[in-house]
Amino acid sequence: LSRFVKEFKEKVDREYSKIVGKTEVDLKRSRSGESNIGSLVAEAIREGSSADFGIVNSSGIRKDLPAGDIKILDLFEVLPFRNYLSTFPIKGREIRRIIERHLESIVNGRTSLDFSGLKCEWKNVDGKIEIISLKIGDSNIEDNKTYVCGTIDFVINQASKYLELEPKDVKNTSILLFDALVNKVKKDKVIRNLSDSNFVKVR
Repeated sequence: LSRFVKEFKEKVDREYSKIVGKTEVDLKRSRSGESNIGSLVAEAIREGSSADFGIVNSSGIRKDLPAGDIKILDLFEVLPFRNYLSTFPIKGREIRRIIERHLESIVNGRTSLDFSGLKCEWKNVDGKIEIISLKIGDSNIEDNKTYVCGTIDFVINQASKYLELEPKDVKNTSILLFDALVNKVKKDKVIRNLSDSNFVKVR
């Protein structure tokens, strides 16, 4: 039994010590606004689920990554939970409400979500949030159009807290968020240019 455990541990150590990519910038978490590591994880969700945009809860990201090589073990320590990718349809007006609440949380200095695939310009007018533009890709979001949101089962199960809506027609996948992030890092090889903000405050 001891020999079996030793051999299994050696195999796991070999697998998890593999370098799958590198980052040219420090990847750091934030609970007061956007973070580059949050954007990376949300983008892994968006790509892994073939969604229009991605959402992840910031609290689920458990480690920062310094610039340098990235091992599989590093990514496991970033995302140590067995969360699976999920998708659901959502109207443009519902996306707008989620973003309005997110912008309010930015103003209040305490955020709980990270996004990918969305671009927003906004301003604060006498304490009231005003969205100037909200896009998916290069196209403005249309209130009555249906889009596909990619997220994880944890957010779906806590949707009233994170999204303040109850998603319908949810499709759960068998893809682990951890695996989606590993695939993302392998595909990109080098991570850079994650400092650009998805939410730009204008005067």
